[in-house]
Amino acid sequence: MILVGVNFASEQILKQFVEKWTALSDVSHVVIVDCFSSKEELMRVQKMCNSSAKCTLTAMDNVGYGAALNAGLDKVVSLSNHSNLNERELVLFGNVDVFPRSIKTQEFDERTIPIINIYENGRQRNPFLTSFQSHFLWITRLASKYNSGLILDIWKAIYRLTKFILLKKVYAVHGAIFGLQIRHLKLCCPIFDPRVFLYCEELFFARAVHRAGLTFDASDISVEHVGSVSTSETIKKDQRAFFANWCKSNNTFFGIDENKA
Repeated sequence: MILVGVNFASEQILKQFVEKWTALSDVSHVVIVDCFSSKEELMRVQKMCNSSAKCTLTAMDNVGYGAALNAGLDKVVSLSNHSNLNERELVLFGNVDVFPRSIKTQEFDERTIPIINIYENGRQRNPFLTSFQSHFLWITRLASKYNSGLILDIWKAIYRLTKFILLKKVYAVHGAIFGLQIRHLKLCCPIFDPRVFLYCEELFFARAVHRAGLTFDASDISVEHVGSVSTSETIKKDQRAFFANWCKSNNTFFGIDENKA
């Protein structure tokens, strides 16, 4: 198993991430993408990564989450080309505020994507969207196009109600951490739009997975998301800033030119 973690000035969280994941025998490599804000920070992160032979650092300017994930996956492709890694090996990629909870080695067939069991304060966050719920995504398109919080509230209400629909085919998984097999990288990458700084990564990942003809399936991999840079925490701090950034990201996903919207 290979881990890719994106760090945004979260040194204490990163320290735990490196220690916890490199300690697992099932983990062969940990790739850290550090979106550094200063040279001093980068030097501290470099020293931290040097503490484990499993750890590799990729440094970038303060780019968005999606662009950083793309860079991390590019590094995994490079590692696989030079290290003869098993093409069935799992690659988990996401935030550094995600820690192992229960990790069991599994093999999936060539068309299957693992659904990671993501817990926040004991609550399971996957699936992010079922296939039934995805039929209502056009409402979020209207919300971002017209910058309408009211329309977004309509989507939220539908989302909550449709959670009780028994049709549970998964359309999208939570963006705290994703999973692919190495052999899927050529089919899916690049996955994320570098113009998006944050939000809607779940939709970009889902689109890449479905376009490649892959399907989601349950896994025995469970993690804990502490949510240090989570959407919910951002919303609590500044609702207006969250909504403005979400609109930009959602418009990019749907191909909406904000200058013409």
